[in-house]
Amino acid sequence: MAQKAILSDAMFTVVRAPLGRWVLYQELILNLSGIRADPAVIEPIYKEERHAAESKGQVAFLRSGDYRRHWGAINARLLRRLDSSISKTKAQKIGEQIFFEVMFNPENYLLQRELGEFAQAARERDYALYLATNQEVKGIVGILDHFQIRHFFRDIFVSDEIGFKKPDSRFFEHCVGATGCPPNRIAFLGNNPRNDMEGAAAGGISHRFLFDPDGEHLDTKCAVSCVQIGSLLELFEHF
Repeated sequence: MAQKAILSDAMFTVVRAPLGRWVLYQELILNLSGIRADPAVIEPIYKEERHAAESKGQVAFLRSGDYRRHWGAINARLLRRLDSSISKTKAQKIGEQIFFEVMFNPENYLLQRELGEFAQAARERDYALYLATNQEVKGIVGILDHFQIRHFFRDIFVSDEIGFKKPDSRFFEHCVGATGCPPNRIAFLGNNPRNDMEGAAAGGISHRFLFDPDGEHLDTKCAVSCVQIGSLLELFEHF
């Protein structure tokens, strides 16, 4: 058994959009709907709609495809706030296309800086790396294979396969149990204060690292304690 385990989120943690998440959204919205919107306008609307959707509570069980529909609906409401003339049906269709581009298309991403060094440092310390992501299996496997980094991770935990999505505590409890490590020897690394940090806390993980290289969450309130880091390698200073 490894000395410790690190569970890591995937999108915007292991891979990154070259010009940032909101420029990626700007480009996708323009290309798929023709709507021109500034990233500074897109970001707060998206966050409001995501918070509203994710504040409805946990689901009993996540069926295959539910996460695609969930995120597609968030994107659809974003589109309709940017252009109220778009029908709900069309907005949902485009919203799911945005989901596909964000979650499936590796051409939209680069590897996160320091990822190779991070994986090597984990191996040298006998730490096992795992991915724990809200995704569809085909999407995350395609990303890993494109960048040839699947070997960095001992296993991959995917919401569509587990049946629960972050921040549901049952998602994290599944991941903790599958590592074989006690919760006090597990760290969670992610970029979302609610889904990653609060979810990990609910799942019994006390070592929580909010990866925020662009300072997006400097003023974000998080309901649980976590260590905010701007570099992947900073994690090893605390764990």
